[in-house]
Amino acid sequence: MAQPSATISFPSTSITTFQEHLAGSTRILAILGAGLSASSGLSTFQGVGGDNLGYIRDRKKYAKPEAFAKHPDRVWCLYQEQRRKALAAQPNAAHVAIAKLATMLGGEIFMAVSVNIDGLSARAGHPPAQLLEI
Repeated sequence: MAQPSATISFPSTSITTFQEHLAGSTRILAILGAGLSASSGLSTFQGVGGDNLGYIRDRKKYAKPEAFAKHPDRVWCLYQEQRRKALAAQPNAAHVAIAKLATMLGGEIFMAVSVNIDGLSARAGHPPAQLLEI
């Protein structure tokens, strides 16, 4: 079995250490998930951030074709509420910082992959060519 070609060691959790490591990097891939948008007031798929949807507590239960077939009204309600909240939310400091980093470093060095569907990274000014939304 092949061994990893490089080992990254972080001697501390300081911002200075992170900045030094970032400055010495030749390629950076940022993987963005729901936790990034939780600070903007959006609930994650796991429910972190809270919501007031009442009967729809278990999002996983309603994120299936079977759920739509059985309770289309509840599924539509869930997604309409998520869209409404996403449109009302504003990019937070992390969205803005990542967008600025992408702009500063350029596409040869920096790329972000996001599973978020809220549009906050784009609204923060993240260059479209450096943001792959899946």
